Amino acid sequence: MGEEGKWQGEMTVTTAAGRVLRQELTLTQLDDGRAVCVVRDITDRANLESELTDTVERYETLVENFPEGGVFLYNEGHECILAGGAGLSSHGLSTDEVVGSRPSDRYPPEIVEELEGHIRDAFEGAHSRFEQAYGDQYYRIWTLPVGDDEAPDHVMAVSQEITDRKEREQAIEDLHGTARSFIQAETSEEIADITVNAARDILDLPASSVHLYDEESDNLPPAAWTDRFDAIIGKPPTFSDGESLGWEVFESGEPHVYNDVSAAPGRLNPDADVGSRIILPLGDHGVFLIGSESTDAFDETDESLARTLATHATSAFTRIRQEQKLREERIFIDQALDTLADLFYVIEPDGTLRKWNDRFSEAVGYTDEQIGDMRAVDFFPEDDRERVADTIEEAVTTGCPSTTTVCVRRIRDTTT
Repeated sequence: MGEEGKWQGEMTVTTAAGRVLRQELTLTQLDDGRAVCVVRDITDRANLESELTDTVERYETLVENFPEGGVFLYNEGHECILAGGAGLSSHGLSTDEVVGSRPSDRYPPEIVEELEGHIRDAFEGAHSRFEQAYGDQYYRIWTLPVGDDEAPDHVMAVSQEITDRKEREQAIEDLHGTARSFIQAETSEEIADITVNAARDILDLPASSVHLYDEESDNLPPAAWTDRFDAIIGKPPTFSDGESLGWEVFESGEPHVYNDVSAAPGRLNPDADVGSRIILPLGDHGVFLIGSESTDAFDETDESLARTLATHATSAFTRIRQEQKLREERIFIDQALDTLADLFYVIEPDGTLRKWNDRFSEAVGYTDEQIGDMRAVDFFPEDDRERVADTIEEAVTTGCPSTTTVCVRRIRDTTT
């Protein structure tokens, strides 16, 4: 016993039923030399303390291993009293360096102002979520009160790096921005150039090529490629039926990602085809190829963004083809109309002429440029113009054919 005649300790006992109990023993020596032992069951308290210890240990483990970010606990003076997380080391910091510091000791003023504002709000019971840029990295941060929301003891701030997500969002926004360039493009070659340049400048995929189907030769010659593609792979080949991975993708319409193209059967050049490849179909227009001299060079984000770019390019190629067909049809119609012996012209709702054949130009004696600036009634005698105008208006209003008989006037010398 101690000098005061008292001893205290704990012991573990097992009952006949197999239950384990924790007991606290207090032994006190009396004046007559006898001793009194008081036994108190502390099983519940001991279990609670054990659970609390386990919880603290798990929490500390969670904090120390929190991925791509950090966990911080602040007191009312905005002093960090606990810190951890895998993200600390990315900034060259350790837990010991952060604990005891304030945000103003570590961050620039613009970050401090926002962060401490949210910490103050959290001490008033508010829960916040916001994003901050720190250097070339982006973080999403949560601040929340610890303890009673109305009178919290501390504030916890949890930050997680979201740089990859922000870069992906920016890349998607930039890709959608290329839609204007695709719309303004007038040829398939321009679209091919826009595609490989966007892969290089927006997606940070420097080596790419676009191969467009040539119906006459029945193959896929290169239409555009980047300098980096030329440097690491060489001039893009022409893909032919049954001889290459590119043709397989074009024929199947299914994209393929080759983490190690040297192991893929059917590659065009076994000596040169090394590294990684992404090959994407461009509908029935061709294929889009992205290369790297390293194996496993592309992640899911690269693949997803490349597919988005290929989708935009495919839509642009389809538009060019449709516009080309429309131009060819218009030329054919114009040529057919010019062979007519009769006068032919199309009147707009405002009375101007939209289209006419050569026979009409010959009949009225004006050039095509002059006709384009005139109204339909200008080609008729003045006393017939009101009747012609009424007939045109009736046709436009009702959508039904209207007929009137008048003479088209050749202003200069004759009436026809």
